[in-house]
Amino acid sequence: MAFNWYSYGQDKAVAGMKADSTVDVVDSYASEGAIAVGKAVELGTDPAKQVKESVTAANVIGIAIFEQKVDASPLYPDEYAVPVMTFGDVWVEVAEAVTAGDAVYLSTAGAFGSSTGSAVTGMTYLTSA
Repeated sequence: MAFNWYSYGQDKAVAGMKADSTVDVVDSYASEGAIAVGKAVELGTDPAKQVKESVTAANVIGIAIFEQKVDASPLYPDEYAVPVMTFGDVWVEVAEAVTAGDAVYLSTAGAFGSSTGSAVTGMTYLTSA
């Protein structure tokens, strides 16, 4: 008898989740202001310790990673320890159609796409959406 109750009602992935088990690098920083999971981040006022949500493609250092928290909020509050993937594969929500292999673009509103805004150096989409 197969048990599959664990997948009932769950999405395949949510923004900020690691996409696979390939090699990745995740560093911890303190949040400067609230940061939504799955959003691009850049170094904050104290670059050795802080990150903040980014809307400038040239400043992006990584993506805020999803973490199971007691309050289940999709936001890391100010001064919270934020896991940031600086290398690896991560799920993000896109604001426009993208194709596998496209460069990742970041709009001035912080939205991901394939043509709106500016290209983020070194980031590409692995799947189409």
